[in-house]
Amino acid sequence: MTERKERRRHPRSRTGFALEIEGQKEPGISHVENISQSGVLCHIGRPIDEMTIMAVTIVLPSRGEAANENQVECEGVVVRCEPTEGSDGKEFYRVAIFFMHISDEARSRIARFVEEDLQDTEIQ
Repeated sequence: MTERKERRRHPRSRTGFALEIEGQKEPGISHVENISQSGVLCHIGRPIDEMTIMAVTIVLPSRGEAANENQVECEGVVVRCEPTEGSDGKEFYRVAIFFMHISDEARSRIARFVEEDLQDTEIQ
């Protein structure tokens, strides 16, 4: 069996959490599956066309920081949108968003979150 080589440049967190897209918070609909400095894979209740450019606000789960230290705002482009079915039988869309415009500070916040999340995962 051939081992598949990881092509991603940045490690990804596997901790799920809520996501706000274009200012429309839809509880239970928008959910992060994984995140890295390069982008985010999320679950959304409606399809979004590939190559759609959108504003994204991500509030990373708190690890004792103030709320404004957890928030990341950036602009991204949808690079993949796939319909799928949840365990409850409801359809949702797995949407991959590549970050196009993101500040160094926001990128650092994500990197710190991912690093801490991966360390927590190794301990368990």
